[in-house]
Amino acid sequence: MIKPRNLLLLLPLLTLVTAPLWSPPLSTFLRSGGVVESAGPAPAPARTFSMENVNFTQSQAGRLEWRIDAARLHTAAGETDLHMEDVRAVFLEAAAKPANSPRQTTIVSSRADYDTMEKALLLADGVILTFGREYVLRTEKLRYLAEIRQIKTKAAVRLDGPNLAIKGKGLTYDLASGAYDIMGPVSCQVW
Repeated sequence: MIKPRNLLLLLPLLTLVTAPLWSPPLSTFLRSGGVVESAGPAPAPARTFSMENVNFTQSQAGRLEWRIDAARLHTAAGETDLHMEDVRAVFLEAAAKPANSPRQTTIVSSRADYDTMEKALLLADGVILTFGREYVLRTEKLRYLAEIRQIKTKAAVRLDGPNLAIKGKGLTYDLASGAYDIMGPVSCQVW
């Protein structure tokens, strides 16, 4: 015969023996604050857009810094980058001589991507950069860094000017000063 006193002794023993079965679900329930999570509503679909014949500009202190014209601009789902086709970018800088006349750098390429987080414009596929009236640089890709107003590439470059042809691998061009540096093995022809 089982006495009530023996049942009281068996209850803690039974709790310890069966703890591996009920302890994990109970601890999960208590950790979530007693709330069981549901699937909830589905997240909103990623937004994309596409535009034709786009031109946009950036000004600082009332002065136009650059203008980009593109035949097509679009974004991909879940991205913040802007993808462009048939691009013409014009960068303006106040020149030292003659006074008050803008110095202009123009870049033309088949496609470009603007990274909105890094504020960098990556131009690719047959890039042609024209600075001054006499110098033309050709490369396959280059990057414009808006924060420091520099154009950079590690790709092969060819610079043609009056009585001058320079080939190299890599370029840094500072829009503010107009200084450029061609890197890598450089060959130069002067006539």
